[in-house]
Amino acid sequence: MRVLVTGGTKGIGLKIVEKFLKETQAEIHFTGRDVESGDKIAQLDPRLKFHAIDTSIREEIPRLYSEVGPVDILILNAGMCKDTLFLRMKDEDFDAVIKTNLYSPFWITKAFISDMLKKQSGSIIYLSSVSARGNAGQANYAASKAGLEGMAKSLALEIGKRNVRVNVVRPGFTDTKMTKDLPDALKQEIMKHIPLARMAQPEEIAEVVYHLSMNFSYVNGQVVTVDGGLTLH
Repeated sequence: MRVLVTGGTKGIGLKIVEKFLKETQAEIHFTGRDVESGDKIAQLDPRLKFHAIDTSIREEIPRLYSEVGPVDILILNAGMCKDTLFLRMKDEDFDAVIKTNLYSPFWITKAFISDMLKKQSGSIIYLSSVSARGNAGQANYAASKAGLEGMAKSLALEIGKRNVRVNVVRPGFTDTKMTKDLPDALKQEIMKHIPLARMAQPEEIAEVVYHLSMNFSYVNGQVVTVDGGLTLH
């Protein structure tokens, strides 16, 4: 079995890589821009294969496919945000987020999906966010994630008959470097709206991604929200 995880050098992506390494005998390929971190992770096990690539550059995708080859599980996790109020948002801020969070998964899926369709087997997981529902100061990020969810559902309808499943995992407030950098006052305000009264750990998101990829064979075209109840409000 061969797995590809984009954005696998830190945060949720790294925990997904670690989960597959622990639970399977798969060959696990992962991408990232941080060459030092990627190389260090890859040295932990010969089954780990790091690819230093900026997935927001379309011309890089054919190289990624040629290095990795056909995969059984494709996990599109790489993402970015450039938060600011809508009226202050520059075109380049909007473009950069859309390119990384929406175009990149589109390009990579197109590159790898043909092999899955030929063998009539495969699982594709997209990582979204509760911000897909809309969030002040994140018009670009919300648009990218809402678009990603729509693309995933459409693709699931198109290729389900070929036994290739497509699903989305939508994390809530998760303990990553991105959230650590938020002001304490903002974090406390967000906590007030989470019934479980804590952030998710990246390992908890990875657990859902793993089982959705490997074990839930009749789940297709779904957006699985993992947010401790945040979006119940």
